[in-house]
Order: sequence, then structure tokens, then C-alpha cells
Amino acid sequence: MKRNSSLLALSLIPLLMTGCAIGNHYDYQSVRATLPQASKKCTVSVVTVDQRADVLKASVQDNYVGMTRGGYGNPFRVYTKSGAPLSEDLSRAIVSSLNSSGYQATAVTVNPVTNEASAKAQLLATSSDRHILVTINKWESDTLINTDLNTDINVQVYDHSGKQLANESFTASKGLGGNFLDPIIHARESVLSETSSILTQVFSSPKIHTSL
Repeated sequence: MKRNSSLLALSLIPLLMTGCAIGNHYDYQSVRATLPQASKKCTVSVVTVDQRADVLKASVQDNYVGMTRGGYGNPFRVYTKSGAPLSEDLSRAIVSSLNSSGYQATAVTVNPVTNEASAKAQLLATSSDRHILVTINKWESDTLINTDLNTDINVQVYDHSGKQLANESFTASKGLGGNFLDPIIHARESVLSETSSILTQVFSSPKIHTSL
């Protein structure tokens, strides 16, 4: 009897995991990076554009952020909790982080898949002291038991006249561990925590920080 009960429990695990994998959302707007304090009063405008290949091809929506997989490995898409494009969520996270560090930052909203030239033109039309253009080339998490996060972003900083002060790319492919009993909660927490670490690294970079 005990053996049969154990076999039944094991057989139910894939079904339970599949149920948990459906309908997940990550709250990227809640992410906060730990940034160096502003050395002077500075107004900053921020725009983020989405150049992920699958978004450009319209294979996925612009609020798509990754996959969670059921017990049989079948994938289910994960989206932003806000329903807004990932680019907009990241802009808001960056702006909130900059404001917490003493900057006066605002987000510039553009079509998520606007090309860099158009986004830059709209960015420079603002009267800010500094302009930040973030381009998402890759951003996707993948979870079964363990979670992986693959990212590739480019950050450009311009002064008020449009002169480029910094241009850096940041690429990472990282395993975030897992939790057999609750991989979905672990994925959500670890992905958002890693996003905070990525933004902290980006805006603490000497070139980016000194350009602000």
C-alpha cells in the first residue's frame, strides 16, 4: 500500500508542476538597483527600446519575459505583471532607482520596438541634463526546476547637446538555482533579484556612472 501511494504521489508531480507553470507574471517595475549617490543635481531622461528578435518578428508580445515549464517540460510563457512592455517596466525600474540615488529622472515612452535612431531623437527632445538610451537585445528566463536568465542590453548616455558620453554593452547568461518543491516562486524571486543586480552593475560601471 505504501509503495502504491508513493508511486501515485510521484505520478502526480508533473501534473502539479504543469498547473503551477501556467499564468505566471514578474513584477519588473518593483525592481530597485543600489546605485552610487548623485554627486550633483542632475536631470535625467530614460528611454528603453526592445530589439529582441522574437519581439521584432512578433513571435512573442512585447511584455513577454520568459518561460516556465510543466512537469513534462512543456513551456508556458511568462509576462510582466503590469501588462506593460518589458521595455517600459525596465525604464520605470531604472528611473525609480536613479531617483532614490538623488537624480531627478523621468521616463520617456516610445513604441517598444522603435529603432534606436527614432528613440534617441525623442530622448534628446527633452530638456534633461543627461539622456539614457537602453536597448534590450536579449532578455529571457527559463524555468523547470532550476532557472536560467539570459540578458544582453546596451546602454548609451548623452549630454544635453546630444554628445555621446558612454556606450557599454552588458551580456550575461546565469543559472539562478532552483527549488524542487516550489520552482515557480523561486524563479520569480531570483529573476527579480538578479535584475536588480544587473541594473546595479550597469549603473555602477565607471563609464556609465561618471557620465552621469
